Amino acid sequence: MKYFKIIFIVSIKIIIALVLIFPHQPYLKIENTDSSKVYYYRFPKGSTFSIRYLHSYDRTPVLEVFKADKCLNIIPVEVKYYSDTYDLRFARYSKADTEVTNEYVRIYNIIPQRYDRLKEVFINIKNFEPQYLSINPYLKDYSFINFGEKGDLLRISIVKNNFIQIFLRGVFIND
Repeated sequence: MKYFKIIFIVSIKIIIALVLIFPHQPYLKIENTDSSKVYYYRFPKGSTFSIRYLHSYDRTPVLEVFKADKCLNIIPVEVKYYSDTYDLRFARYSKADTEVTNEYVRIYNIIPQRYDRLKEVFINIKNFEPQYLSINPYLKDYSFINFGEKGDLLRISIVKNNFIQIFLRGVFIND
């Protein structure tokens, strides 16, 4: 009986250690490269995230939607913009469907090319323009200013971390 208890307790400790040490599910990681603060959001399979900002030249809204492929690369899903000064339809996303109205251009069903598969996306927090990150399935907008100061550089990636790594290295947010 004594050996059974020891084996049982050791087995439970091994299982707990494996659960805490090995990566389970993907997380959207937002790292402020200036302050070294790191934020994690659960990113279940099939999730998307979007970035909304004002284009620096046209001062018109741009929406970019991304998802993760099976290798955790960030790939474009949709782009919507309100000025055709820079037309992305043929220059950037030639293999996609488009919807053109008097108000906007929407590029969707994007078939990503090799150069569209990104390990990380970098974005500066702008001084005056509002910028937002939305994460589906949470359906909540996060202002970029929540992640740092104006002028800071953010690195967005999708990673598989375990609980201990997240606990030791960042802020876990699960909305």
